[in-house]
Amino acid sequence: MEAAGSASTGHKRFISAEGCYSHVAAHTAGLRIKVATKQFVGMGRESGQIYALRGTVWRCERQLQAAELASLAAASAPECSTRLAGVHTPRGEPERLRVSGSGCGGWMPAEHRMCAPQLKGDPSRDLILENGAFAAQRSEASPTTVALGGLCREGAFFHMQEWKKRWASDGAASVDAHARPHEGIRIAETGIHALPQWTALRPSDAAREEPARGERRKGKGGGKQ
Repeated sequence: MEAAGSASTGHKRFISAEGCYSHVAAHTAGLRIKVATKQFVGMGRESGQIYALRGTVWRCERQLQAAELASLAAASAPECSTRLAGVHTPRGEPERLRVSGSGCGGWMPAEHRMCAPQLKGDPSRDLILENGAFAAQRSEASPTTVALGGLCREGAFFHMQEWKKRWASDGAASVDAHARPHEGIRIAETGIHALPQWTALRPSDAAREEPARGERRKGKGGGKQ
């Protein structure tokens, strides 16, 4: 962070270094960068409901019922998987883009901004950057990123953005004391919530239970003898 401010008031103004290091990376020779739309943002009711379940982040159009949660869990990727399979397939040729210092990133100095307003609101195009040249390429998302007939879509992470400001004013009332991230949580405009009970076993739970069942069956057989 770079601090600037008024000599008369002594107040500091903090300027994000985000733009500076991004600008340097973007103009480094030999470095190729791809930016895909995989982020969900908490900006209001239109942001839907966010579910963090079995290590996967989902954005759903509405709050889910218990049976739907079980289906969503089944569609989620295995927890702690080291298999990083691609989910965007390129379609067509890249198209060159021009960027400017206006139209985005107001918290960064203008000389470090790289704005491409023509991509705003179009998640079907990925940004390709190579040797300081920008291009956009259409891509097709894998069917594995969609669940419950299109009701939910998978993302890489969730940025709480405007929601967290609202929660700060509400204090602890915005966070459910029973919410357990390792068991799954729902994030909405109203705060962070625990999930209702759903019947599907996670694979890790089933693996732990199977030996115990085997032992019980063995014990019953021994009793009959």
